[in-house]
Amino acid sequence: MATHSPSGATTTIVVVTFQSAATIAACLDTVAHCTSEPHEVIVVDNASSDETCALVEARGVRLIRNTQNRGFSAACNQGIAAASASATTVVLLNPDTAVTQGWLGRLLAPFAEKDVAAVGPLSTYVAGMQKSWVHWPNDVPQSDDVLETARVLAERNAGRTYSSPFLVGFCIALRRDLLEKHGGLDETLVLGNDDLELSHRYRRLGYRLMIALDCLVIHEGQHSFRSLPDWKREAMTLASTDALERKLEAEYGKGKVPTSRELWGMDWFIPRTKDAVSIVIPVWNNSALTKLCLKSVAAFTSHPHEVIVVDNGSTDDTEQVLAEFPHVRVIRNSTNRGFAAASNQGMRAATGKHLVLLNNDVVVTPEWLEGLLDHPRLHPEIGIVGPRTNCASGPQLVPNVGYKSLDELGAYAARFRREARCQRKIFPRVTGLCMLVTEPCWKAVGLLDERFGIGNYEDDDYCVRAKLAGFECCIAGDVFVHHFGSQTFKKLDMSYAGLLETNKKKFFEKWDCLKRGEDAIRTEGAQLVKIGV
Repeated sequence: MATHSPSGATTTIVVVTFQSAATIAACLDTVAHCTSEPHEVIVVDNASSDETCALVEARGVRLIRNTQNRGFSAACNQGIAAASASATTVVLLNPDTAVTQGWLGRLLAPFAEKDVAAVGPLSTYVAGMQKSWVHWPNDVPQSDDVLETARVLAERNAGRTYSSPFLVGFCIALRRDLLEKHGGLDETLVLGNDDLELSHRYRRLGYRLMIALDCLVIHEGQHSFRSLPDWKREAMTLASTDALERKLEAEYGKGKVPTSRELWGMDWFIPRTKDAVSIVIPVWNNSALTKLCLKSVAAFTSHPHEVIVVDNGSTDDTEQVLAEFPHVRVIRNSTNRGFAAASNQGMRAATGKHLVLLNNDVVVTPEWLEGLLDHPRLHPEIGIVGPRTNCASGPQLVPNVGYKSLDELGAYAARFRREARCQRKIFPRVTGLCMLVTEPCWKAVGLLDERFGIGNYEDDDYCVRAKLAGFECCIAGDVFVHHFGSQTFKKLDMSYAGLLETNKKKFFEKWDCLKRGEDAIRTEGAQLVKIGV
């Protein structure tokens, strides 16, 4: 599919496909029917196993077939490199789009100004200032008919543009000379953020990014993404986010990267360094386990964090052990105030955005904190996250673990994470042995309920309150930690079974509404959350 001009100048339209059979025909057909300007179309297929390639070939479009999925950025660069010598502009167009009459001429018009590096259209499914309704004329009723929408925008916004801090990559026109001079898309960004990086790069070089307000491209959105398994899509998205964060840190310096709003005028790019975590560890005696725990946190926690240890009146050498970790903030109690009260002291002292409540008989593993954080980063409705482990009740338990000593733990946990990447289970309860609580959740829910004393059921209680406040509890299927299990209780001169039964009774006295149905839960439960107990 190509048309040519007497001057020889043309535009190369690059379409990257992966399992795109449901949308590619409409995309190519609208390009053929609605594009009068000189152009060529190159489809780069990332190893689709459906009918995508057959549909492309049936339309006589040039096709580059990859034997494996090379990622969006690399495939775009393949298409750019294959563009004809006469191409002065390149349009990267998603396969789940449909263009409208006259689209290409309107998209290319802003390049008349030599400092414009890239141009994007308006759309029905897009982020930021490219939303069509943002630039809709006030005196015209909005229409559900996309072709009528395109006609009105073309007529009423003719020749108008808007300078934007970023352009979304579903459809973006680029100058060929700048691609050759400054490089194409960053291939370390395998899925997502490629448009943010390119927008940032061009603006840092002094170029402008423009939205053509008279051009509408229909966009279904996320279609190719959805063809991947959830875990794989999310793993690739996180890898791209981390890669862009590293690139920004190399440019600005660690800890000096501007916010997403400062860079692009939006908030959805969330690098890990913006999510510092306060790790709160209540302890009572068991200094050897506390030392193991703190050593593992120091060894395997690269994410920005602080550690707060609340010593509940230890009588062994805990004070001396804690002195070996000068980076740890220590709060000392003269008596054992219990897990909930000590945790609350740490939560009040915390300066991080998110919180982790961690038992001192837990040994963490490589990427444990990054793994816990990944889930609410991808799904903000998740407020509480816990790992899987060798010693816990419920579905967090991994029976028959594949290691026999702590020396083998690291390799086992790394393999566990690799094989279960981005898998999770939404479950009403996460045990308090290692519990990540996100900032929105703990701000809504508050502190632990101290009626549960020494411990047990304060974690169940917190999960109920989080659920009533609108948050999900999640078990991270790709994070494994070692848990010795109930070590503090074993040193106490009391019956563990008796304590468990006492606190179970307190829990169900408080949450009697759980027995009486959804109406009671919504009314009485919501009131309990509101007053913070």
